[in-house]
Amino acid sequence: MNRDSKNPYLNITTVLLDISIKHNHKNLLSYLIINHFSSIEDSIQRKLIKIIYRISRCEDILFYLMINHKITLNQKHLSGLILMGYNDFFMKYYPIFRTKNYLSLLRQTTDTNNTKIFNYMIELNKKDITSDDLTKTFFSNDKKKQFSKDF
Repeated sequence: MNRDSKNPYLNITTVLLDISIKHNHKNLLSYLIINHFSSIEDSIQRKLIKIIYRISRCEDILFYLMINHKITLNQKHLSGLILMGYNDFFMKYYPIFRTKNYLSLLRQTTDTNNTKIFNYMIELNKKDITSDDLTKTFFSNDKKKQFSKDF
């Protein structure tokens, strides 16, 4: 008999996952991912966007999940990474999941004043970006757009 079948509390690991995300409890989330991943495997991908937005400084958890091939990224996740400032993680994995929708991500870097990712994406996509694309990125219809002095 394995240790999992002896522990009656393993039935509530998905509830604990929800609690860890809702209450920004990074240590509990780490514990669940490392020790009980098989119990939360189905939920973790679905809740990844919530983890990105709600768990403070979770870049280390994201790296662990990606290195161990436990998650896959999509456009929403990349947007969340830009917004939350997970620059190192974004720059490591963006080339793998590079999309044709890079202009919307580029626009988001200007909306959030994330110059590090903006410069990285310009360098990476310099063959594809036109002056019209840059004009649209900087002068979109958002009249409230305020740039930091880094831009």
